Amino acid sequence: MGDVSTLPEVESPSREDLGMIDVEDKNYKADHELLHDYQSFSGEILRASLSGIAVVGFLVNLFQEYSHQTTLLLVISIALLGISVGLALGHRYFSTKAFHYHLRIVRCNKSVTRTDEAPRYRQRRNQLYKLAGILFATSFITFFSGAITLAVAFICCLHWKVS
Repeated sequence: MGDVSTLPEVESPSREDLGMIDVEDKNYKADHELLHDYQSFSGEILRASLSGIAVVGFLVNLFQEYSHQTTLLLVISIALLGISVGLALGHRYFSTKAFHYHLRIVRCNKSVTRTDEAPRYRQRRNQLYKLAGILFATSFITFFSGAITLAVAFICCLHWKVS
């Protein structure tokens, strides 16, 4: 018959699929609401920056002649507002990705076979949230810098038109 040494070894239990682990809303609902609030504000910065770029087009169309200084201010405001758009979009992407890792941590902590993965996901989540925070702050700063530059350009357009 069969020798005991040739029998296949019994495999360890398979690793759970994290997507199949049931997680109650109370474990992440507050974090999700906070994420939603930050992303809503980031969305408003995005919308306002795009509106500011449209205002530049309106000013260029309305005032056909303006000084080189005004042209430079308009170009700077478009650049700042465009950078703000990119940063706001980056914030939305990386904060969503960080929340993805946050949910993986919650599921790993509930898992029987995958608790060892939680520290790695926690480190990645923290890195992404820090990056998202930096993107959020710089999108806010570049938006207001672009808006102020646009306001100064508008004043220069009016001054050029009057004189």
